[in-house]
Amino acid sequence: MIPILTIVTDKRGDSRIWYLITLSICVALLVLITRGEIPKSIAGIPAPLTKTYVPEWRWWSTGGYPLAVETHDDGTLSQALIFQLINGSTQSGKPLWLRGANLSGADLVGVNLHGAYLGHANLEHADLRMAYSRSANLSKANLSEAQLLGADLREADLSMADLYKADLRGANLIKADLLNANLIGSKYNRFTKWPEGFDPSAHGAVLVED
Repeated sequence: MIPILTIVTDKRGDSRIWYLITLSICVALLVLITRGEIPKSIAGIPAPLTKTYVPEWRWWSTGGYPLAVETHDDGTLSQALIFQLINGSTQSGKPLWLRGANLSGADLVGVNLHGAYLGHANLEHADLRMAYSRSANLSKANLSEAQLLGADLREADLSMADLYKADLRGANLIKADLLNANLIGSKYNRFTKWPEGFDPSAHGAVLVED
């Protein structure tokens, strides 16, 4: 039972009555909140915040409003959404922001990724042939077994990126940042352009015929 205080009128007038009414209501509310019968937010007490991870790419563009999400069952972005984002980037003039997005196996042949932020993104098996990715941020991205044949990666940030078995034939990597990038098993040819002084074979890349 909720404790209710008995209100008694005396010579000191109505002030005592209203004081007791207020006290009774406060006590009743505290009991209900303790029992969980009234949410704390309704009672004016801030409820603990629940931290929900929202991938940053969902908030890119349109003034910070979340974009309509269309993904496959495994969490990869649909091809339609990818082109929606790329077209939005081109029209707005803003660099594409897909940090941490799952683009595994995506068809990105010849797309404009100039200055795009793709750090921590999953681009495993993605097809980036002839993609214009100059100055793109691909730091810590997963590019294992990605197709980068003829891709323009000049001045791109590939630091700590995973390029295991990636196809780099004909790719332009002049002035790219390859610090601590994993190039083991990646293949390149005589047309591949590397940063000045960079020795791809010393980093595990394999020279192949044209």
